[in-house]
Amino acid sequence: MPTRHRARRYGKIIVLTLREQYSRAMFMVPWLLATLVVTGVTMTLYATAYKATSIHTVSLAAALWSLGIAALLRLSWRHLSNGIGEDVVQGTIALKVRYPLPYLGVVVADHIGRSTPCFMALPFFVLFAVVMGGVPHVEAPVLSTFLGLLLFCGGAVLSGMVYIMLGLNAFWIENAEPVLWIFEKTTLVLGGSVIPLALLPSTARNIIEFTPFAATGFAARAVNADFLAVAPKLIMVQAVWLILFGGLLFVIWRKAVRRLDVNGG
Repeated sequence: MPTRHRARRYGKIIVLTLREQYSRAMFMVPWLLATLVVTGVTMTLYATAYKATSIHTVSLAAALWSLGIAALLRLSWRHLSNGIGEDVVQGTIALKVRYPLPYLGVVVADHIGRSTPCFMALPFFVLFAVVMGGVPHVEAPVLSTFLGLLLFCGGAVLSGMVYIMLGLNAFWIENAEPVLWIFEKTTLVLGGSVIPLALLPSTARNIIEFTPFAATGFAARAVNADFLAVAPKLIMVQAVWLILFGGLLFVIWRKAVRRLDVNGG
């Protein structure tokens, strides 16, 4: 199938899934409220704890915006592995891999449609951050925004690959929930969703920044005053992890496909 036609079909899957999500908008309200409460409480704690104008050269505004960006990245992919794991456990993946479109592509397109409503929380994150801390000052805003978006996209792709691999673990351990829990909680701490990386001591930060957990949330650093100075290192580290995890995902998927018994289901 030509790439253009394949991309068009993926686009249709995203649109159809998105329509389905908005047709059930009332079911999204409790999730949105819970997300806003958790993020709002975390931001309020930071605003209360800040006794100086900045900590480790990080202003309150930068810390709050960083928390919001990291939370948005974390919310985007978290349910992807559950869907893959269910397909593996129920055996439906054996049928889905025979569809004209690649299975992983269909799963990702479907998840993009389902997770798009997560961005409904974005205006509220911005509102909380502006009201509590204001707008952070960054050098060269246009360049910083471009590099921040680049890191955001890279972090989203990296997170997606990790969650796909976690879902495929069900081929070997059946229940991948414990592994998923460990990854999510580690990313919650080291990815900047609870503590902005810029607030950590320099020694700890320099070590953590080379981990894949931190690489998924590098976009949150775009609001820090020193972002342009560290951006080349962040982009390089993220690119290395993208290459490594891309290769690892390819190997895991090939091994998973070999374990499928299509005839038996």
